[in-house]
Amino acid sequence: MEAIGKIIATEKQPSTIEEFTFWTRKDLKLKPFDVVVVEHVKDVNGEPTKTFGVIEEISHMTDSPSALAGYISSDFGQVESTSYTERIGMNYVKCKVVGNTKNIYIPVQEGKKVYLAERDEIMEALGLNNVKHKLPAGYIEMYEGVNKQTLPVFFNSHFLIGPEGAHLNISGISGLASKTSYAMFLMKAIQDYAAKDEKESVAFIIMNVKGTDLLKIDQKNTRKDELKQIKPIYDLLELEFEPFKQVKYFYPYSKDFTSYTYEKEDIIKTRIEAGNALQYKYLFETDEDKECLDLLFANVDDPNDTIESIINFIISNSGGFSGIETWEDFKSELYKQTQSDKASKAGKEISVMSWRKFYRLFNKSYQKCQQMFTNKLGSGVRLRDQIAQIHKNDVMVIDVAKLDEESQGFVFGDVMRAVYNLKVGFY
Repeated sequence: MEAIGKIIATEKQPSTIEEFTFWTRKDLKLKPFDVVVVEHVKDVNGEPTKTFGVIEEISHMTDSPSALAGYISSDFGQVESTSYTERIGMNYVKCKVVGNTKNIYIPVQEGKKVYLAERDEIMEALGLNNVKHKLPAGYIEMYEGVNKQTLPVFFNSHFLIGPEGAHLNISGISGLASKTSYAMFLMKAIQDYAAKDEKESVAFIIMNVKGTDLLKIDQKNTRKDELKQIKPIYDLLELEFEPFKQVKYFYPYSKDFTSYTYEKEDIIKTRIEAGNALQYKYLFETDEDKECLDLLFANVDDPNDTIESIINFIISNSGGFSGIETWEDFKSELYKQTQSDKASKAGKEISVMSWRKFYRLFNKSYQKCQQMFTNKLGSGVRLRDQIAQIHKNDVMVIDVAKLDEESQGFVFGDVMRAVYNLKVGFY
Protein backbone atom coordinates (compact mmCIF):
# COMPACT_ATOMS: atom_id res chain seq x y z
CA MET A 1 0.00 0.00 0.00
CA GLU A 2 1.03 3.65 -0.36
CA ALA A 3 2.88 5.47 2.41
CA ILE A 4 0.58 7.50 4.65
CA GLY A 5 3.16 9.38 6.74
CA LYS A 6 6.56 9.39 8.43
CA ILE A 7 7.86 8.71 11.92
CA ILE A 8 8.28 11.67 14.30
CA ALA A 9 10.95 11.34 17.02
CA THR A 10 11.51 14.52 19.02
CA GLU A 11 13.46 15.42 22.13
CA LYS A 12 10.30 15.45 24.22
CA GLN A 13 8.53 12.60 22.43
CA PRO A 14 11.12 10.01 21.35
CA SER A 15 10.33 6.63 19.79
CA THR A 16 10.68 3.73 22.24
CA ILE A 17 10.62 -0.05 22.04
CA GLU A 18 6.95 0.12 23.11
CA GLU A 19 5.50 3.01 21.09
CA PHE A 20 6.07 5.49 18.29
CA THR A 21 4.35 8.47 16.67
CA PHE A 22 3.99 9.61 13.07
CA TRP A 23 2.40 12.40 11.10
CA THR A 24 -0.16 11.93 8.35
CA ARG A 25 -2.38 14.20 6.30
CA LYS A 26 -5.42 15.56 8.05
CA ASP A 27 -8.00 14.12 5.62
CA LEU A 28 -6.80 10.50 5.94
CA LYS A 29 -9.41 8.36 7.68
CA LEU A 30 -7.89 6.17 10.39
CA LYS A 31 -9.42 4.53 13.47
CA PRO A 32 -8.10 3.33 16.81
CA PHE A 33 -6.92 -0.31 16.60
CA ASP A 34 -5.99 -0.01 12.89
CA VAL A 35 -2.65 -1.68 12.13
CA VAL A 36 0.22 0.18 10.43
CA VAL A 37 3.63 -0.96 9.18
CA VAL A 38 6.94 0.96 9.54
CA GLU A 39 10.17 0.41 7.65
CA HIS A 40 12.85 -0.66 10.14
CA VAL A 41 16.54 -1.52 10.30
CA LYS A 42 18.02 -4.52 8.48
CA ASP A 43 18.71 -7.81 10.24
CA VAL A 44 22.11 -9.54 10.53
CA ASN A 45 21.73 -10.93 7.01
CA GLY A 46 21.09 -7.50 5.53
CA GLU A 47 17.40 -8.20 4.98
CA PRO A 48 14.95 -5.33 5.62
CA THR A 49 12.50 -5.71 8.51
CA LYS A 50 9.14 -4.21 9.38
CA THR A 51 7.66 -3.14 12.69
CA PHE A 52 3.91 -3.37 13.32
CA GLY A 53 1.98 -0.84 15.35
CA VAL A 54 -1.63 -0.57 16.52
CA ILE A 55 -3.11 2.93 16.56
CA GLU A 56 -4.02 4.16 20.04
CA GLU A 57 -4.58 7.92 19.70
CA ILE A 58 -5.18 10.32 16.82
CA SER A 59 -4.68 14.07 17.36
CA HIS A 60 -4.99 17.04 15.02
CA MET A 61 -2.26 19.71 15.24
CA THR A 62 -1.77 23.12 13.57
CA ASP A 63 0.80 25.89 13.70
CA SER A 64 -1.50 27.94 15.92
CA PRO A 65 0.46 29.02 19.04
CA SER A 66 -2.60 29.06 21.29
CA ALA A 67 -6.37 28.70 21.41
CA LEU A 68 -6.66 32.48 21.45
CA ALA A 69 -5.00 32.66 18.02
CA GLY A 70 -7.83 30.60 16.59
CA TYR A 71 -10.39 32.94 18.12
CA ILE A 72 -8.63 36.03 16.73
CA SER A 73 -8.23 34.55 13.24
CA SER A 74 -12.01 34.12 13.08
CA ASP A 75 -12.53 37.88 13.15
CA PHE A 76 -12.54 37.89 16.95
CA GLY A 77 -15.15 35.21 17.42
CA GLN A 78 -17.33 35.43 14.31
CA VAL A 79 -18.40 31.83 13.59
CA GLU A 80 -19.35 32.58 9.97
CA SER A 81 -16.06 34.30 9.13
CA THR A 82 -13.63 32.67 6.66
CA SER A 83 -9.86 32.84 7.06
CA TYR A 84 -7.93 34.12 4.05
CA THR A 85 -5.08 31.73 4.81
CA GLU A 86 -5.65 28.16 5.91
CA ARG A 87 -3.48 27.11 8.82
CA ILE A 88 -0.85 24.44 8.35
CA GLY A 89 -2.17 21.23 9.94
CA MET A 90 -1.56 17.55 10.25
CA ASN A 91 -2.82 14.51 12.14
CA TYR A 92 -0.53 13.25 14.89
CA VAL A 93 -0.89 9.49 15.49
CA LYS A 94 0.36 7.51 18.48
CA CYS A 95 0.89 3.74 18.06
CA LYS A 96 1.68 0.75 20.27
CA VAL A 97 4.40 -1.60 18.98
CA VAL A 98 3.00 -5.15 18.63
CA GLY A 99 5.79 -6.92 16.77
CA ASN A 100 8.61 -7.04 14.22
CA THR A 101 9.06 -9.42 11.30
CA LYS A 102 12.52 -10.46 12.57
CA ASN A 103 12.02 -9.83 16.29
CA ILE A 104 14.10 -6.64 16.29
CA TYR A 105 12.84 -4.34 19.01
CA ILE A 106 15.00 -1.24 18.90
CA PRO A 107 12.96 1.98 18.44
CA VAL A 108 11.87 2.86 14.90
CA GLN A 109 13.87 5.71 13.37
CA GLU A 110 12.90 9.31 12.61
CA GLY A 111 11.64 9.89 9.08
CA LYS A 112 10.89 6.23 8.28
CA LYS A 113 7.83 5.75 6.11
CA VAL A 114 4.58 4.41 7.57
CA TYR A 115 2.16 2.28 5.55
CA LEU A 116 -1.29 0.79 6.02
CA ALA A 117 -0.82 -2.93 6.63
CA GLU A 118 -1.75 -5.46 3.98
CA ARG A 119 -4.06 -8.36 4.84
CA ASP A 120 -1.22 -10.84 5.56
CA GLU A 121 0.63 -8.24 7.60
CA ILE A 122 -2.43 -7.58 9.77
CA MET A 123 -2.81 -11.30 10.40
CA GLU A 124 0.86 -11.56 11.39
CA ALA A 125 0.77 -8.44 13.58
CA LEU A 126 -2.28 -9.61 15.54
CA GLY A 127 -1.12 -13.22 15.77
CA LEU A 128 -4.04 -14.54 13.74
CA ASN A 129 -2.05 -16.48 11.15
CA ASN A 130 -0.78 -19.31 13.37
CA VAL A 131 -3.80 -20.14 15.53
CA LYS A 132 -4.08 -23.86 16.28
CA HIS A 133 -7.38 -25.72 16.55
CA LYS A 134 -9.16 -22.84 14.82
CA LEU A 135 -12.60 -21.94 16.13
CA PRO A 136 -14.38 -19.01 14.40
CA ALA A 137 -14.78 -16.12 16.83
CA GLY A 138 -15.88 -13.27 14.56
CA TYR A 139 -14.23 -10.75 12.28
CA ILE A 140 -12.49 -7.38 12.35
CA GLU A 141 -12.59 -4.52 9.87
CA MET A 142 -9.59 -2.29 9.13
CA TYR A 143 -9.56 1.07 7.36
CA GLU A 144 -12.26 2.56 5.14
CA GLY A 145 -13.02 3.05 1.45
CA VAL A 146 -10.82 1.31 -1.12
CA ASN A 147 -8.36 0.21 1.58
CA LYS A 148 -11.00 -1.56 3.69
CA GLN A 149 -9.98 -5.00 4.96
CA THR A 150 -12.28 -7.62 6.54
CA LEU A 151 -10.45 -10.42 8.31
CA PRO A 152 -11.64 -13.54 10.17
CA VAL A 153 -10.70 -13.98 13.81
CA PHE A 154 -10.18 -17.41 15.38
CA PHE A 155 -9.85 -18.74 18.91
CA ASN A 156 -7.80 -21.75 19.89
CA SER A 157 -10.67 -24.06 20.81
CA HIS A 158 -8.58 -25.87 23.42
CA PHE A 159 -8.40 -22.67 25.48
CA LEU A 160 -12.14 -22.05 25.22
CA ILE A 161 -13.79 -25.44 25.67
CA GLY A 162 -10.82 -27.44 27.01
CA PRO A 163 -8.60 -29.23 27.72
CA GLU A 164 -6.24 -26.28 28.29
CA GLY A 165 -8.98 -24.16 29.86
CA ALA A 166 -12.60 -23.15 29.56
CA HIS A 167 -13.31 -19.49 30.12
CA LEU A 168 -14.68 -16.52 28.18
CA ASN A 169 -15.66 -13.00 29.23
CA ILE A 170 -18.24 -11.15 27.11
CA SER A 171 -18.71 -7.48 27.99
CA GLY A 172 -21.20 -4.96 26.65
CA ILE A 173 -24.05 -2.59 27.45
CA SER A 174 -26.94 -4.11 29.38
CA GLY A 175 -30.28 -4.61 27.67
CA LEU A 176 -29.12 -4.66 24.05
CA ALA A 177 -28.99 -8.48 23.81
CA SER A 178 -25.63 -8.17 22.06
CA LYS A 179 -23.84 -10.30 24.66
CA THR A 180 -26.48 -13.03 24.36
CA SER A 181 -26.32 -12.87 20.56
CA TYR A 182 -22.54 -13.25 20.55
CA ALA A 183 -22.69 -16.14 23.00
CA MET A 184 -25.21 -17.91 20.73
CA PHE A 185 -23.07 -17.20 17.64
CA LEU A 186 -20.03 -18.66 19.37
CA MET A 187 -21.92 -21.77 20.47
CA LYS A 188 -23.13 -22.30 16.92
CA ALA A 189 -19.54 -21.96 15.72
CA ILE A 190 -18.49 -24.57 18.30
CA GLN A 191 -21.19 -26.96 17.09
CA ASP A 192 -20.09 -26.58 13.46
CA TYR A 193 -16.44 -26.99 14.47
CA ALA A 194 -17.10 -30.15 16.50
CA ALA A 195 -19.23 -31.63 13.71
CA LYS A 196 -16.34 -31.34 11.25
CA ASP A 197 -13.71 -32.84 13.56
CA GLU A 198 -14.23 -36.44 14.62
CA LYS A 199 -11.77 -36.01 17.49
CA GLU A 200 -13.86 -33.25 19.10
CA SER A 201 -16.93 -34.05 21.20
CA VAL A 202 -19.03 -31.16 22.48
CA ALA A 203 -22.58 -30.99 23.84
CA PHE A 204 -24.60 -27.99 25.07
CA ILE A 205 -26.91 -27.29 27.99
CA ILE A 206 -28.63 -23.90 27.71
CA MET A 207 -30.79 -22.35 30.44
CA ASN A 208 -33.55 -20.09 29.11
CA VAL A 209 -34.07 -17.43 31.78
CA LYS A 210 -35.92 -14.70 29.88
CA GLY A 211 -39.21 -15.04 27.98
CA THR A 212 -38.88 -17.28 24.94
CA ASP A 213 -35.52 -15.85 23.82
CA LEU A 214 -33.77 -19.22 23.54
CA LEU A 215 -36.76 -21.41 22.70
CA LYS A 216 -36.44 -21.01 18.94
CA ILE A 217 -32.77 -21.68 18.27
CA ASP A 218 -33.53 -24.51 15.85
CA GLN A 219 -35.51 -22.15 13.60
CA LYS A 220 -33.90 -20.15 10.81
CA ASN A 221 -34.09 -16.36 10.65
CA THR A 222 -36.71 -15.37 8.07
CA ARG A 223 -35.76 -11.68 7.75
CA LYS A 224 -34.20 -11.59 4.29
CA ASP A 225 -32.50 -8.21 4.71
CA GLU A 226 -30.61 -9.50 7.77
CA LEU A 227 -29.71 -12.77 6.07
CA LYS A 228 -28.23 -10.86 3.15
CA GLN A 229 -25.95 -8.93 5.49
CA ILE A 230 -24.92 -11.95 7.55
CA LYS A 231 -24.25 -14.42 4.73
CA PRO A 232 -20.85 -12.98 3.63
CA ILE A 233 -19.59 -13.17 7.22
CA TYR A 234 -20.60 -16.81 7.59
CA ASP A 235 -18.88 -17.56 4.29
CA LEU A 236 -15.74 -15.76 5.48
CA LEU A 237 -15.68 -17.82 8.68
CA GLU A 238 -16.60 -21.06 6.85
CA LEU A 239 -19.69 -21.60 9.00
CA GLU A 240 -22.87 -23.36 7.99
CA PHE A 241 -25.67 -20.88 7.33
CA GLU A 242 -28.12 -22.94 9.37
CA PRO A 243 -29.66 -22.82 12.87
CA PHE A 244 -28.67 -25.16 15.73
CA LYS A 245 -29.05 -28.88 15.09
CA GLN A 246 -29.98 -31.77 17.43
CA VAL A 247 -31.98 -29.42 19.69
CA LYS A 248 -34.36 -30.69 22.36
CA TYR A 249 -36.42 -28.42 24.62
CA PHE A 250 -37.27 -29.16 28.26
CA TYR A 251 -40.26 -27.40 29.84
CA PRO A 252 -41.32 -27.53 33.52
CA TYR A 253 -44.17 -30.03 33.81
CA SER A 254 -47.74 -28.77 34.12
CA LYS A 255 -51.05 -30.29 33.04
CA ASP A 256 -51.97 -27.29 30.90
CA PHE A 257 -48.38 -27.12 29.50
CA THR A 258 -48.05 -23.34 30.07
CA SER A 259 -48.29 -22.77 33.85
CA TYR A 260 -44.51 -22.55 34.21
CA THR A 261 -43.41 -21.43 30.75
CA TYR A 262 -43.97 -18.48 28.42
CA GLU A 263 -44.09 -20.76 25.38
CA LYS A 264 -47.42 -21.30 23.62
CA GLU A 265 -49.35 -24.51 24.22
CA ASP A 266 -49.66 -25.48 20.56
CA ILE A 267 -45.91 -25.09 20.02
CA ILE A 268 -45.12 -27.29 23.04
CA LYS A 269 -47.55 -30.00 21.93
CA THR A 270 -46.20 -29.97 18.37
CA ARG A 271 -42.64 -30.31 19.60
CA ILE A 272 -43.51 -33.11 22.00
CA GLU A 273 -45.27 -35.04 19.22
CA ALA A 274 -42.23 -34.54 16.97
CA GLY A 275 -39.91 -35.80 19.73
CA ASN A 276 -38.14 -32.43 20.04
CA ALA A 277 -39.44 -31.52 23.50
CA LEU A 278 -40.14 -33.06 26.90
CA GLN A 279 -41.50 -31.91 30.25
CA TYR A 280 -39.32 -32.38 33.30
CA LYS A 281 -40.45 -33.31 36.81
CA TYR A 282 -38.98 -33.75 40.28
CA LEU A 283 -39.91 -36.83 42.28
CA PHE A 284 -39.17 -37.69 45.91
CA GLU A 285 -38.43 -41.40 45.87
CA THR A 286 -34.65 -41.89 45.95
CA ASP A 287 -31.76 -40.73 48.12
CA GLU A 288 -30.56 -38.65 45.19
CA ASP A 289 -33.87 -36.76 45.22
CA LYS A 290 -33.47 -36.02 48.91
CA GLU A 291 -29.92 -34.79 48.39
CA CYS A 292 -31.27 -32.13 46.01
CA LEU A 293 -33.22 -30.45 48.82
CA ASP A 294 -30.27 -28.22 49.66
CA LEU A 295 -30.64 -26.59 46.24
CA LEU A 296 -33.99 -25.08 47.27
CA PHE A 297 -32.23 -23.17 50.03
CA ALA A 298 -29.09 -22.11 48.17
CA ASN A 299 -30.04 -18.40 48.37
CA VAL A 300 -31.17 -18.48 52.01
CA ASP A 301 -28.90 -17.09 54.72
CA ASP A 302 -28.06 -19.81 57.22
CA PRO A 303 -25.56 -18.29 59.68
CA ASN A 304 -26.11 -21.00 62.31
CA ASP A 305 -26.16 -23.92 59.83
CA THR A 306 -29.62 -24.94 61.05
CA ILE A 307 -30.96 -25.53 57.53
CA GLU A 308 -27.94 -27.67 56.74
CA SER A 309 -28.53 -29.67 59.92
CA ILE A 310 -32.16 -30.29 58.97
CA ILE A 311 -31.20 -31.40 55.44
CA ASN A 312 -28.59 -33.79 56.84
CA PHE A 313 -31.21 -35.15 59.23
CA ILE A 314 -33.58 -35.79 56.30
CA ILE A 315 -30.95 -37.26 53.98
CA SER A 316 -29.82 -39.71 56.65
CA ASN A 317 -33.43 -41.04 56.81
CA SER A 318 -33.61 -40.24 60.50
CA GLY A 319 -36.87 -40.32 62.41
CA GLY A 320 -40.04 -40.41 60.32
CA PHE A 321 -38.23 -39.47 57.11
CA SER A 322 -37.23 -43.08 56.46
CA GLY A 323 -39.19 -44.71 53.62
CA ILE A 324 -40.90 -41.52 52.41
CA GLU A 325 -41.38 -41.61 48.62
CA THR A 326 -43.78 -38.74 47.85
CA TRP A 327 -43.63 -34.98 48.27
CA GLU A 328 -46.96 -34.94 50.15
CA ASP A 329 -45.71 -37.50 52.69
CA PHE A 330 -42.51 -35.53 53.06
CA LYS A 331 -44.47 -32.32 53.61
CA SER A 332 -46.68 -34.07 56.20
CA GLU A 333 -43.69 -35.40 58.13
CA LEU A 334 -42.04 -32.01 57.92
CA TYR A 335 -45.15 -30.42 59.40
CA LYS A 336 -44.97 -32.79 62.39
CA GLN A 337 -41.53 -31.43 63.19
CA THR A 338 -42.97 -27.92 63.47
CA GLN A 339 -45.23 -28.90 66.39
CA SER A 340 -44.19 -27.94 69.89
CA ASP A 341 -45.14 -31.36 71.31
CA LYS A 342 -41.69 -32.96 71.58
CA ALA A 343 -43.16 -36.43 72.08
CA SER A 344 -44.29 -36.48 68.42
CA LYS A 345 -41.01 -35.15 67.08
CA ALA A 346 -38.03 -37.13 65.86
CA GLY A 347 -35.54 -34.30 65.36
CA LYS A 348 -35.73 -33.00 68.93
CA GLU A 349 -32.17 -31.69 68.92
CA ILE A 350 -33.18 -29.07 66.32
CA SER A 351 -35.36 -26.24 67.63
CA VAL A 352 -39.02 -25.95 66.67
CA MET A 353 -38.39 -22.46 65.26
CA SER A 354 -35.77 -23.85 62.87
CA TRP A 355 -38.14 -26.57 61.67
CA ARG A 356 -40.88 -23.98 61.14
CA LYS A 357 -38.56 -21.75 59.11
CA PHE A 358 -37.52 -24.72 56.99
CA TYR A 359 -41.15 -25.77 56.48
CA ARG A 360 -42.18 -22.23 55.51
CA LEU A 361 -39.40 -21.88 52.93
CA PHE A 362 -40.03 -25.33 51.47
CA ASN A 363 -43.79 -24.86 51.27
CA LYS A 364 -43.36 -21.51 49.50
CA SER A 365 -41.46 -23.11 46.61
CA TYR A 366 -43.57 -26.27 46.64
CA GLN A 367 -46.87 -24.39 46.32
CA LYS A 368 -45.59 -22.24 43.43
CA CYS A 369 -44.45 -25.25 41.37
CA GLN A 370 -46.57 -28.05 42.78
CA GLN A 371 -47.21 -29.66 39.39
CA MET A 372 -43.47 -29.86 38.70
CA PHE A 373 -42.85 -31.50 42.10
CA THR A 374 -44.89 -34.62 41.40
CA ASN A 375 -45.23 -38.18 42.69
CA LYS A 376 -45.23 -40.05 39.37
CA LEU A 377 -42.96 -39.62 36.38
CA GLY A 378 -45.61 -40.54 33.79
CA SER A 379 -44.85 -38.79 30.49
CA GLY A 380 -42.29 -36.52 32.19
CA VAL A 381 -38.54 -36.99 32.54
CA ARG A 382 -35.80 -36.32 35.06
CA LEU A 383 -33.25 -33.78 33.85
CA ARG A 384 -30.41 -35.72 35.43
CA ASP A 385 -31.35 -38.83 33.43
CA GLN A 386 -31.42 -36.84 30.19
CA ILE A 387 -28.03 -35.27 30.92
CA ALA A 388 -26.59 -38.71 31.62
CA GLN A 389 -27.62 -39.75 28.09
CA ILE A 390 -26.42 -36.64 26.24
CA HIS A 391 -24.51 -37.23 22.99
CA LYS A 392 -22.04 -35.32 20.83
CA ASN A 393 -23.46 -32.06 19.45
CA ASP A 394 -26.74 -32.45 21.36
CA VAL A 395 -28.32 -29.17 22.50
CA MET A 396 -30.51 -29.24 25.62
CA VAL A 397 -32.51 -26.04 26.19
CA ILE A 398 -33.97 -26.02 29.71
CA ASP A 399 -36.71 -23.46 30.26
CA VAL A 400 -36.78 -21.84 33.72
CA ALA A 401 -37.89 -18.32 32.72
CA LYS A 402 -41.30 -18.39 34.43
CA LEU A 403 -40.21 -20.19 37.60
CA ASP A 404 -39.69 -18.23 40.81
CA GLU A 405 -36.14 -17.44 41.92
CA GLU A 406 -35.87 -20.35 44.38
CA SER A 407 -37.12 -22.88 41.83
CA GLN A 408 -34.78 -21.49 39.17
CA GLY A 409 -31.87 -21.99 41.55
CA PHE A 410 -33.09 -25.51 42.32
CA VAL A 411 -33.24 -26.52 38.65
CA PHE A 412 -29.91 -24.87 37.83
CA GLY A 413 -28.21 -26.56 40.78
CA ASP A 414 -29.67 -29.94 39.81
CA VAL A 415 -28.37 -29.52 36.25
CA MET A 416 -24.88 -28.51 37.41
CA ARG A 417 -24.75 -31.45 39.82
CA ALA A 418 -25.78 -33.82 37.03
CA VAL A 419 -23.09 -32.41 34.73
CA TYR A 420 -20.50 -32.85 37.48
CA ASN A 421 -21.59 -36.44 38.07
CA LEU A 422 -21.38 -37.11 34.34
CA LYS A 423 -17.87 -35.66 34.13
CA VAL A 424 -16.53 -37.68 37.06
CA GLY A 425 -18.15 -40.87 35.80
CA PHE A 426 -20.96 -41.40 38.30
CA TYR A 427 -23.38 -42.26 35.47
